[in-house]
Amino acid sequence: MCDEMTDCHSSTSYCKTTAFVLQRHCKPLCSVAATNMQCDCNCFAVALQHVCSDAAKGMQ
Repeated sequence: MCDEMTDCHSSTSYCKTTAFVLQRHCKPLCSVAATNMQCDCNCFAVALQHVCSDAAKGMQ
């Protein structure tokens, strides 16, 4: 708890600034990671589709 209003304000300001800095650095990393994961998932989905298609052809 804060004893004085100024302490609360400076604490809040510090948290907002820290969050902004972290967010600014995390956004590009998360974007790259998401793109890489999406590429991996798409490759897996294509491979799975081929397996399922081949299996369906074999059952005909």
